[in-house]
Amino acid sequence: MLDVKGVIAYMRGQQEGPVWRIGTSNGTISLANAAARLTRGGPDGIVLTSTVSLSGTSVHNTGLGAIRMPVLIVHHEPDLCAASPVSAARILVGKLKAASLLALLTLSGGSPPETGPCEPFSPHGYFGIGQKVVDAIAQWLISDAPPRALPPATPTPRP
Repeated sequence: MLDVKGVIAYMRGQQEGPVWRIGTSNGTISLANAAARLTRGGPDGIVLTSTVSLSGTSVHNTGLGAIRMPVLIVHHEPDLCAASPVSAARILVGKLKAASLLALLTLSGGSPPETGPCEPFSPHGYFGIGQKVVDAIAQWLISDAPPRALPPATPTPRP
């Protein structure tokens, strides 16, 4: 956690504004873990993409109920990776009860897969729609996310 906290502190020193972290696939596990434990010095919000929800080690082992910052979950509807089906992303929304803001963004389209279902050149890696995903995340951060998220005393209503 000290490494993550140090990187975030460095980023805050380099620019004004909020610091968001994005994790994809297995990266969502460590990101959710950091968000649950870093109540001070952590990110202002997180984005979980292709979240690993159904495996021996998953985001459900991280203390999701302790995450109090804004969370955007992004998922590709045709993701066929057994560890991250879109149905599990929908269940994840219900586990993030303390998030100060929460949204699930699902996308579709893309190119035919060129690798296995849990690899980057497949729907799991947003193959063929990468820019669409980046644009959608950026738009959400600009329009919906608070400019600087602070843990609220009580969770705020979610859309």
